[in-house]
Amino acid sequence: MRTDKTIGFAPDLVPLVLDGSKTLTYRLGDKWDFLQVGDKILTDNSETGKVFAELEITHKEKGTFGTLRDDREGHEMYRSPEERRATFEKYYKRPITDDEPAIILGFKVVRKTSDKNQNAVRIYDKIAEDYAKTYDAIDGEEDLVFLQKFLGVLAPKSHILDIGCGTGFSAGFFVQNGMSAEGIDLAENMIAIAKRNYPDIPFAVADILEYAPAAPMDAVWAGYSLFHFTQEDFEKALEKVKTYLKPSGVFGLVMQEGEGEIEVPEPFAPEETIYLHLYSEHELKEILERHGFEVVEVSRKSAKEAKEFSYNKLLFVVKPRV
Repeated sequence: MRTDKTIGFAPDLVPLVLDGSKTLTYRLGDKWDFLQVGDKILTDNSETGKVFAELEITHKEKGTFGTLRDDREGHEMYRSPEERRATFEKYYKRPITDDEPAIILGFKVVRKTSDKNQNAVRIYDKIAEDYAKTYDAIDGEEDLVFLQKFLGVLAPKSHILDIGCGTGFSAGFFVQNGMSAEGIDLAENMIAIAKRNYPDIPFAVADILEYAPAAPMDAVWAGYSLFHFTQEDFEKALEKVKTYLKPSGVFGLVMQEGEGEIEVPEPFAPEETIYLHLYSEHELKEILERHGFEVVEVSRKSAKEAKEFSYNKLLFVVKPRV
């Protein structure tokens, strides 16, 4: 199981988790009791909220604060029970008693997350409401042309997975046009809005690079999301998309046109800079074909909204090569 929650570590412990020298964590109370061996969970810096890795739970046991060891391998050492108590009281900001329930979790890092992508997730969580007010109200033919072109390739009543679904507008549009849909995104505030606006559509906080749908999809839509990935992670995402699709499935991809990696002000929060990877039409065609996709259609449109990135948008509609 992969949970939507994140487990935090103090800033000084983050490097120890990443280099594998810290593989145990002591947690008071029962908040993390739902975790079982084999579960996966994202972890963040408890001060900044920045996700830095995905962990797999390798061990679980229960005890009390008084039974925790000060010299256990995989955990930072304490010189005495008093030092351990002082450390926990500083973290929990309250007195700690020996009989308090405690959980010991063993873990291993299964994936380090991209700083660039996680910064984008943080920014989209910050701007979620303003973003929804602008883009959930679009209804002009020119605004909807990419969605309509994508739908024009699909069979009636196709089931579509929207990856990087944001506030759910595209999934909602698909359902309004006779399809069924579900969506995933790492930005929790975006997903909360999607669930609020489209309560009959399943949405989940999930990582594109880790998600496994319950059944193969007729189509996958990645509108305005994968250009926040480094090229390495973008190509990993393409391999994941192939596992999502039926052999006859269709993949719709929207990217920003240009050249190379850049960081630009986020239009909804100009004080923030956000990572984009721009591609030419030729580059994207070559990458998609290298990953086993056959290009069905390519479309281009220019930026029109005041609060959108100023680059031309490229729509690729592709299918897995048979």
